[in-house]
Amino acid sequence: MENYYQLLGIRQDATPSEIKEAYYKEAKKYHPDNHPNQSALEIEMMKKITIAYAVLSHEDTRQKYDATLKGTQSASFSFAEQDKSYTEFMQSFWKEYQPYFNDVDRIWKQAEEKMKERERRTDEQVKEMVRRAENLAKQANQQASEMERQSEQQVREFEKRMQKQFSKIDAKIKKW
Repeated sequence: MENYYQLLGIRQDATPSEIKEAYYKEAKKYHPDNHPNQSALEIEMMKKITIAYAVLSHEDTRQKYDATLKGTQSASFSFAEQDKSYTEFMQSFWKEYQPYFNDVDRIWKQAEEKMKERERRTDEQVKEMVRRAENLAKQANQQASEMERQSEQQVREFEKRMQKQFSKIDAKIKKW
C-alpha cells in the first residue's frame, strides 16, 4: 500500500494547510499544464498525488487511512474508497474553482476580442497612413512639376533678356 504521507513529503501529524501546501508543491512538478510532454509514469504520479490529497484532505477518509496504516482496521483502505474520495475531491474542487475557470475563459475571450480589435484598428491605421503617403507623394510630384515649369519659364525669360542685351550690344558695335 502506498504511503500518502511519504508521497506528499509530509509528516503523519501534518495540518490540513500543510497537506494542501505539499499537494500544490508536488502537483506543480507533475501537472500536465506545466509539462505537456509527460511520460506515462509522470501522469501516474500526478494521479497518485491527487488521490493522496483527496484522501488526506478529508478528515473521515484520513482517519480510515491512518487506521489502515497502523493496522487497526481489519480491511485495508480499498481502492474503491480512494476512488470515492478522489471523485468527491474532484467534485468539490470543480465546485470551488469552476467560477475561476469561467472567469479565465471570459478573460481569455475578452483578450482575444481586444487583440482582434487592435489588429483591425492597426490595419485601418496602416491603410490611412498609406493613403496619406500617396497624397503627399502626389502633392510633392505636383510641386516638383510646378517648380520645373517655373524654372523653364524663368530660363526662357532670362534667354529673352540676354537676347535683347546681345542685340543692343550688336547694334552699338555696328554703329562704331
